[in-house]
Order: sequence, then C-alpha cells, then structure tokens
Amino acid sequence: MNSIAFHLHADDPRVKSLSVADSRMGTLITLIGELKTNTQEPHFASIARSIISQQISVKAATTIRGRVIDLAGNYPGRPLSTER
Repeated sequence: MNSIAFHLHADDPRVKSLSVADSRMGTLITLIGELKTNTQEPHFASIARSIISQQISVKAATTIRGRVIDLAGNYPGRPLSTER
C-alpha cells in the first residue's frame, strides 16, 4: 500500500487557532515547527486505530494495576523511608 503524506504547517489557520486557544500547545507548535508524517492508511482510519490502541492500553494497564493491588495490597500514600 502507498504511504499517505500528512503535513501540518505553523501558518495553517487551524494550527494558528489551536496555538491561540491553548498556550501550551502554542509553545510546543513553535518549538517543534512543521509536522510531517506518513501513514499506510487514510488519515481517519489511522487516527481511529491510534485512539483505539490507546484505550486498550489504558484498559490493560488498569487491569494489571488492579491485579497487582489484589495480590500485594495498595501502596502507601508516601514512599517508604530509606533510613535505618
């Protein structure tokens, strides 16, 4: 399958609008500059796959954390002291 180019430029009106709406994103956009990536599938399918993968990863992490707590108990509110 052919790769599909995806480029975001800092002068794109949508990027400018995001920079104004969120100062932290604006700072990152200024630091990073142009964003170029290539996907092997249409943009919507690529974004949907990424979101689904993240959700599954979060669910897996939540499940694993729950299993560890079930086996070992909840962790204390503060780290254990290293002093003897």
